[in-house]
Amino acid sequence: MQEQDLEQSLVLIKPDALKNSLTGYVLSQLSEFHTGLRFAGAKIVHVSAMLASEHYAEHRGKFFFPSLIDYIQGRLHYAKAPQRRRVIAIVYQGPNAVVRLRELCGPTNPHKAREERPGKWCLDFGSNKISLHDPDHVPEDAKNAVPGSGNFCMLTDAPIEEVVAHLGREGVSILAGPVARHGGSGPMTSVYFRDPDGNLLEVSKLV
Repeated sequence: MQEQDLEQSLVLIKPDALKNSLTGYVLSQLSEFHTGLRFAGAKIVHVSAMLASEHYAEHRGKFFFPSLIDYIQGRLHYAKAPQRRRVIAIVYQGPNAVVRLRELCGPTNPHKAREERPGKWCLDFGSNKISLHDPDHVPEDAKNAVPGSGNFCMLTDAPIEEVVAHLGREGVSILAGPVARHGGSGPMTSVYFRDPDGNLLEVSKLV
């Protein structure tokens, strides 16, 4: 791959994540397996007032600016332990690094995140992800489920066009797809159909 095809993006593991022991989880979710990106550099940073002010410069003058400075400096989560106030800064590198990380992490504004993905939670088990939805926000493809049935995603090495052709030869009706999706393993192209027991099956090819 040509050097000009690579992008770099900065990820910060901030004091709240450090205090809640989420470093390992974050690194796992941002691994090359999930994102297709590699480490370009990493270091532990003790954030000075000047660095914090530069990092949140776009919010300077807003009423919540002082609390942002206290947050990134670790004063809110390590009020009595200044020696533990730090962030972990990681640079990831790869094709479309900025877009890939944004898709995986979602909006930084929690209010916007709830608007874009309302009523959705995810459980991660290694490389597997289980998505939970409340009844008012079930995806269209998953509606009209048969009691006791499931929704399963299977990854394929075959081109998605071959999957569509095979399903057609077998007389299987495709409910949706091919469509772009973002799953636990990263961006993918998926097709949806139901098996004879009413389970919703998603066959996906990683992009």
